[in-house]
Amino acid sequence: METVRPVKIFHLFSNHKWTGPAEPSVSLAVTQRAAGHTVLYAGGVCPDDGSSILREKAIARGLEPLEGLTLAKHRHRRFDAEDVELVGLVMSKERPQIVHTHMMNDHDIAVKAAARSDYQPTLVRTIYDHDLKMNRRLRALLGKTEGLVFLSRHAHERFVAERLFDAERCVVVEGAVDTERFAPRLKCAERQAEYGIGPDDFLVGIVARVQHHRRFEILLAAAKIATANDPHVKFMIVGRGTHLEEIAKEPVQRMGLVDRVIFSGYRSGDYVDTINLFDAKVFLVPGSDGSCRAVRELMAIGKPVIAANRGMLPEIVTDGVDGLVIDDTPENLAEAILALAADRGRATRMGEAAAKKAVNSFGWAQHAAKVEDLYKQLLEKP
Repeated sequence: METVRPVKIFHLFSNHKWTGPAEPSVSLAVTQRAAGHTVLYAGGVCPDDGSSILREKAIARGLEPLEGLTLAKHRHRRFDAEDVELVGLVMSKERPQIVHTHMMNDHDIAVKAAARSDYQPTLVRTIYDHDLKMNRRLRALLGKTEGLVFLSRHAHERFVAERLFDAERCVVVEGAVDTERFAPRLKCAERQAEYGIGPDDFLVGIVARVQHHRRFEILLAAAKIATANDPHVKFMIVGRGTHLEEIAKEPVQRMGLVDRVIFSGYRSGDYVDTINLFDAKVFLVPGSDGSCRAVRELMAIGKPVIAANRGMLPEIVTDGVDGLVIDDTPENLAEAILALAADRGRATRMGEAAAKKAVNSFGWAQHAAKVEDLYKQLLEKP
């Protein structure tokens, strides 16, 4: 794979929250800078008070986000107009070869800014969603865009089949994670003792914001079946949510699962040690991060994933190799859990295959290299 000559890249991300594709946009920028490119990064701030968790995280990673931009997640007449003017000025002054957008509103702002600028960069957009809804606005933006980066093969195939974009101006990349931070390790005895996890227990974990659409009712119904059939199966819910009591804690009480379901809450400093306690991970619904980053993180640590046959999940988990892909009824989920709990050797082998896949495919170096290949192709196009 030929290395791209150093170029100047301008990333735009229109959201102030550290959610969904925010972390991938920052990590790509950091990786590109480490590879020798000049990288400009602009992230959103809250239109109400100017705060931005995204900017704080980007600064902590060594980036210096541009000042003065709002980059609201959704359309905002006043702020968008100001952003278009400032982004246009940045384009004219900095003259980046690539402007890389990540969300709908920053894509829109970049297109409008380029139209007013005396300098025309090459515009690239990352499509994170598996099944992005097409509308008139997006269709118009695609007509002004030179390249697309897809994280889903299904989405790429759909765009090409429906003639929404030319195949030769696209690249499909794996969603990436920090494979050094998320790597196989011994379980932390201190965390095991804290949560009351015994040496014979088989811990099934889920990492998700506790929301109604995340299908916790399926998980808990499966937990009821599995724990009735195997006294060593336990569950851990890692995450938080405003409806935690209603969606999870109250049903756990009602179903008699208090001693079998562990609520770790939101974890930060000990997040990796906490999820490393899992013997298997369950993932039922892709969240706001279209790349299903939490799945890839657990696979990188060396855990088999029991995934629902929906969204991008079957593209990530190979059934019977590094996890199990199921139609997610409570019965099917319980059967998959019990099968792995009964054959710990099989679960271990799947986890090892998952870690190998992560090292070979999920690293940021591999992700950035494929994006660079697209840049090179677009920049060399006459």
